[in-house]
Amino acid sequence: MSDDQNTADSIVKSRKTFKRNKILSIIKNSEHLSRFDLKKITNYSMTTILGLIDELIEEKFLCEQESVDARVGRKPLWLKINPDAGYFIGIEFNSFKLDCVLMNFDEQIVFNDKIEFSKNICAEQVLDGIFSVLDKIKNRFEHNKIFAIGIGVPGYYNSQTGEVVEYAYIQDWKHIPLKNLIEERYNIKCYIKSNVSVMAVGYKRKYSMAYPDLQDFLFVSIRNGIRVIPVINNEIFLSNEGYAGQLGHLKIPNSNRLCSCGKHGCLNSEISDVGIKVKLIEAVSLGKMRGLFDRVENDYNRLTVENLVLTIQEGDGESIEFMKSLAECLGSALGIVVDILAPAYIVLYGTLAQAGDVFIETVYKALCENSIAENSKQLKILAPRLDENMGAYGAAWLAFEKEFPYIKEQI
Repeated sequence: MSDDQNTADSIVKSRKTFKRNKILSIIKNSEHLSRFDLKKITNYSMTTILGLIDELIEEKFLCEQESVDARVGRKPLWLKINPDAGYFIGIEFNSFKLDCVLMNFDEQIVFNDKIEFSKNICAEQVLDGIFSVLDKIKNRFEHNKIFAIGIGVPGYYNSQTGEVVEYAYIQDWKHIPLKNLIEERYNIKCYIKSNVSVMAVGYKRKYSMAYPDLQDFLFVSIRNGIRVIPVINNEIFLSNEGYAGQLGHLKIPNSNRLCSCGKHGCLNSEISDVGIKVKLIEAVSLGKMRGLFDRVENDYNRLTVENLVLTIQEGDGESIEFMKSLAECLGSALGIVVDILAPAYIVLYGTLAQAGDVFIETVYKALCENSIAENSKQLKILAPRLDENMGAYGAAWLAFEKEFPYIKEQI
């Protein structure tokens, strides 16, 4: 076969794949659609619609449901996504825990699992955890129905090769070909993103009904580090490499604290979960933060963000003032980003963001002082409740999107 013929066949196949995915996307996001409705929406010929629908039903991607409307004559057959057409695995982890979900073709979670990591976790233990949850899914569900695996990884990674490069809080987590390891072991496609990126995707998918105008926002994760994921026009707006969004390495005035990157004065060293713990230990050592220290029964190991938030919610004055200093630091840093991207929303995600309205108000005030009014006056700051499966759900959706892309431009 000639190269020209191969090219022509490839174009025809691409067009057909596009049309199939477009039809699936329309049906997935609509109710009560018939074949005739699809013809009107897509402008495809009825012959094309009938042929593609028959294929999708035969391959069990779609099923039919008879209308329950009371009407005279033949009732229309609605086209529905078949939830059991296939599955997508999502995994998201950091140095504390690993969350995993299995999502069906209708975006419903049909299985979830969680692994808590011990302190001083190493790369081998993390890989064992990943293999453990994947083995469990493989043994419970049909392997040939699992289309893809999405994984949200912490730290730096190479998005082209799927290699994780480094993460300071997992020992030996350096230059591991994670994508290749997964694909060779399970013979399933694997896609790698940062864990904050998949959390942003999960948040968007879960809250799109509550906030229909949630199209331009900054997703800010506050955990072991501070990372910002801009979502612009419903798409993650980052370079292809896994080093972007590092808000935590923005330098803070009058700060000289050592960061995990080896430099001094980074935002991470001031308001990340790790940085806050160091500051709490210092404060208690100086005789401050007595309310918090009494609450944790004088146990330095329990000087955590979780317990800080509890004392804030209980109204402890010193804890509230400590929290305000953190919020001011974060707000000043976000003001810079707001003036560059001008989002409609900022979503703050992490334990610290659960500190309440005073935290949000203080962040917003500091942000406004460090940005122009035109960019900040309509801005809304959200702090959703923690959802342990949100990152894993976003990773599963990433896998879905990669395997069944819907390109908006006409081919």
